[in-house]
Amino acid sequence: MARRYFGTDGIRGTVGQAPITPDFLLRLGHAVGRVLRQNTRRPTVVIGKDTRISGYMIESALEAGFASAGVDTLLSGPIPTPGVGSGPVSSTSTPADANPASSADSIM
Repeated sequence: MARRYFGTDGIRGTVGQAPITPDFLLRLGHAVGRVLRQNTRRPTVVIGKDTRISGYMIESALEAGFASAGVDTLLSGPIPTPGVGSGPVSSTSTPADANPASSADSIM
């Protein structure tokens, strides 16, 4: 049976338990970065997070994965989840090819 990580609300789970582990998030960032590089020479992603302490681990692992795939990464710091996808960090002044966010128990 195939593994399924993405649901309607992103990847859900408990931090530190599969699939929300540093290793998985690094590999996820790398895989997404490789897909982005197929259409954009030097893609940029903006990573947002909420105020939970686990957001720093998630942010660092995703950033490392994106960097290993040749993707530029901007870190918004703590920001409300809607602000990542539709707020000022994804406006035309800071164009981004992807906007992952960590909030509660999911990666969106």
